[in-house]
Amino acid sequence: MQLSIVELNQLEQCVRQGALPDTPSVLYQYLAAIEQSTQCCCRNEQRCVQLRSYRTLLDTICDSCVAHQWRQLCLDNIYRPLNALVMLNCSQHQRQQLLRMKREVYTLGQYFLATGHEFATDQPAASMQQWQRS
Repeated sequence: MQLSIVELNQLEQCVRQGALPDTPSVLYQYLAAIEQSTQCCCRNEQRCVQLRSYRTLLDTICDSCVAHQWRQLCLDNIYRPLNALVMLNCSQHQRQQLLRMKREVYTLGQYFLATGHEFATDQPAASMQQWQRS
Protein backbone atom coordinates (compact mmCIF):
# COMPACT_ATOMS: atom_id res chain seq x y z
CA MET A 1 0.00 0.00 0.00
CA GLN A 2 1.46 3.32 -1.07
CA LEU A 3 1.21 6.23 1.36
CA SER A 4 -0.20 9.57 0.30
CA ILE A 5 2.08 12.62 0.25
CA VAL A 6 0.51 13.85 3.49
CA GLU A 7 1.03 10.50 5.22
CA LEU A 8 4.61 10.31 3.99
CA ASN A 9 5.30 13.83 5.27
CA GLN A 10 3.81 12.93 8.66
CA LEU A 11 5.93 9.81 8.82
CA GLU A 12 8.99 11.84 7.85
CA GLN A 13 8.30 14.31 10.67
CA CYS A 14 7.91 11.44 13.11
CA VAL A 15 11.31 10.11 12.03
CA ARG A 16 12.94 13.54 12.11
CA GLN A 17 11.65 14.35 15.59
CA GLY A 18 12.32 10.88 16.97
CA ALA A 19 8.75 10.87 18.24
CA LEU A 20 8.75 7.10 18.86
CA PRO A 21 12.36 6.26 19.76
CA ASP A 22 11.49 2.76 20.98
CA THR A 23 9.67 1.84 17.76
CA PRO A 24 12.22 1.15 15.01
CA SER A 25 9.43 -0.06 12.73
CA VAL A 26 8.54 3.61 12.15
CA LEU A 27 11.92 4.20 10.54
CA TYR A 28 11.70 0.98 8.53
CA GLN A 29 8.21 1.94 7.34
CA TYR A 30 9.47 5.39 6.32
CA LEU A 31 12.40 3.98 4.35
CA ALA A 32 10.19 1.37 2.67
CA ALA A 33 7.66 4.08 1.76
CA ILE A 34 10.45 6.19 0.25
CA GLU A 35 11.66 3.24 -1.81
CA GLN A 36 8.13 2.44 -2.93
CA SER A 37 7.29 6.05 -3.79
CA THR A 38 10.29 6.32 -6.11
CA GLN A 39 9.41 3.27 -8.20
CA CYS A 40 7.17 5.19 -10.58
CA CYS A 41 9.26 8.38 -10.79
CA CYS A 42 11.82 9.51 -13.31
CA ARG A 43 15.49 9.34 -12.25
CA ASN A 44 15.64 13.03 -11.38
CA GLU A 45 12.60 12.78 -9.07
CA GLN A 46 13.98 9.58 -7.52
CA ARG A 47 17.21 11.39 -6.81
CA CYS A 48 15.38 14.31 -5.16
CA VAL A 49 13.34 11.99 -2.94
CA GLN A 50 16.42 9.98 -1.90
CA LEU A 51 18.37 13.18 -1.18
CA ARG A 52 15.52 14.36 1.01
CA SER A 53 15.42 11.09 2.97
CA TYR A 54 19.21 11.22 3.36
CA ARG A 55 18.96 14.78 4.69
CA THR A 56 16.14 13.81 7.07
CA LEU A 57 18.21 10.98 8.52
CA LEU A 58 21.36 13.09 8.76
CA ASP A 59 19.51 15.96 10.45
CA THR A 60 18.09 13.46 12.94
CA ILE A 61 21.54 11.98 13.65
CA CYS A 62 22.85 15.48 14.43
CA ASP A 63 19.95 16.51 16.68
CA SER A 64 21.01 16.04 20.29
CA CYS A 65 17.41 16.60 21.43
CA VAL A 66 16.44 13.27 19.84
CA ALA A 67 16.99 10.05 21.81
CA HIS A 68 20.44 8.54 21.29
CA GLN A 69 19.12 5.11 20.28
CA TRP A 70 16.94 6.70 17.59
CA ARG A 71 19.84 8.70 16.19
CA GLN A 72 21.97 5.54 16.20
CA LEU A 73 19.22 3.67 14.33
CA CYS A 74 19.15 6.46 11.73
CA LEU A 75 22.93 6.20 11.36
CA ASP A 76 22.66 2.43 10.99
CA ASN A 77 20.15 2.89 8.14
CA ILE A 78 21.42 5.96 6.31
CA TYR A 79 23.12 3.61 3.86
CA ARG A 80 19.72 2.92 2.26
CA PRO A 81 19.23 6.31 0.60
CA LEU A 82 22.98 6.50 -0.09
CA ASN A 83 22.91 3.14 -1.89
CA ALA A 84 19.86 4.24 -3.87
CA LEU A 85 21.74 7.37 -4.89
CA VAL A 86 24.69 5.27 -6.07
CA MET A 87 22.34 3.53 -8.49
CA LEU A 88 21.00 6.89 -9.72
CA ASN A 89 24.36 8.58 -10.30
CA CYS A 90 24.82 9.65 -13.88
CA SER A 91 27.41 12.40 -13.90
CA GLN A 92 30.84 12.96 -12.42
CA HIS A 93 29.37 15.83 -10.39
CA GLN A 94 26.79 13.48 -8.82
CA ARG A 95 29.50 10.95 -7.96
CA GLN A 96 31.56 13.68 -6.29
CA GLN A 97 28.50 14.88 -4.41
CA LEU A 98 27.90 11.34 -3.14
CA LEU A 99 31.49 11.08 -1.91
CA ARG A 100 31.06 14.36 -0.02
CA MET A 101 27.84 13.03 1.49
CA LYS A 102 29.57 9.85 2.65
CA ARG A 103 32.34 11.88 4.28
CA GLU A 104 29.70 14.08 5.87
CA VAL A 105 27.96 11.06 7.40
CA TYR A 106 31.26 9.66 8.64
CA THR A 107 32.36 12.94 10.21
CA LEU A 108 29.03 13.95 11.73
CA GLY A 109 28.27 10.40 12.87
CA GLN A 110 31.54 10.30 14.77
CA TYR A 111 31.01 13.75 16.23
CA PHE A 112 27.42 13.29 17.39
CA LEU A 113 27.31 9.60 18.28
CA ALA A 114 30.83 8.44 19.04
CA THR A 115 32.12 7.63 22.48
CA GLY A 116 35.75 8.59 22.26
CA HIS A 117 36.87 7.57 18.79
CA GLU A 118 34.54 4.59 18.37
CA PHE A 119 30.94 4.32 17.31
CA ALA A 120 28.43 3.04 19.82
CA THR A 121 28.08 -0.14 17.74
CA ASP A 122 30.52 -1.95 15.48
CA GLN A 123 28.34 -2.06 12.36
CA PRO A 124 28.24 1.68 11.64
CA ALA A 125 32.00 1.95 12.17
CA ALA A 126 32.56 -0.80 9.62
CA SER A 127 30.10 0.84 7.23
CA MET A 128 31.76 4.21 7.63
CA GLN A 129 35.21 2.72 7.00
CA GLN A 130 33.93 1.07 3.84
CA TRP A 131 32.40 4.36 2.66
CA GLN A 132 35.60 6.23 3.39
CA ARG A 133 37.51 3.91 1.06
CA SER A 134 35.02 4.60 -1.76
